[in-house]
Amino acid sequence: MSGRNKKCLCAGMRDSSVRGPRANRVLVVDDSDDAAWAVASLLQTGGHEVHVAHTGPRALDLAERLQPHVIFLDLAMPDMDGFETAMRIRRRRWGKSILLCALTAFDTPELRERSCDVGMDRYLPKPAELDELLAVAAATFTEADRVGRRDGFDGLVNRPREIAARPTRLQALHTNQGV
Repeated sequence: MSGRNKKCLCAGMRDSSVRGPRANRVLVVDDSDDAAWAVASLLQTGGHEVHVAHTGPRALDLAERLQPHVIFLDLAMPDMDGFETAMRIRRRRWGKSILLCALTAFDTPELRERSCDVGMDRYLPKPAELDELLAVAAATFTEADRVGRRDGFDGLVNRPREIAARPTRLQALHTNQGV
């Protein structure tokens, strides 16, 4: 399916087919131990069951065993990056209805487009706002909900630049922990 024929949703949870809030099983994948555990800790405050992987192959193993509702994927990881990890998850029967969210320090229109092309459903630049993380973690939808969507990746994040530029709790946590 070409990028123009499908629709991906971004950080905003305005689509009626996305339901929340609820506690979900969540997998956080980031090669940075501190970043992964910081996000995991924040998601646990929202009542979610959170697991962490630091590599793409480990993420695939955990995802197959746990079958999480939501996976947050760092894009820039060594060996198997977030794009390849997402494609491999989507190829598996159990991976078709998992909500995949890119969570990355790199934010360009090209990365958003590529994220959408490999099957990502959301895209959050780091540092993400706590309410954005919790909204994505609480979301669920089925494979039927995700087929044929596209509206957020070329429109960038649904928050103004001035809001994106202000310090966040996660950013403060990173600063205090020296991440």
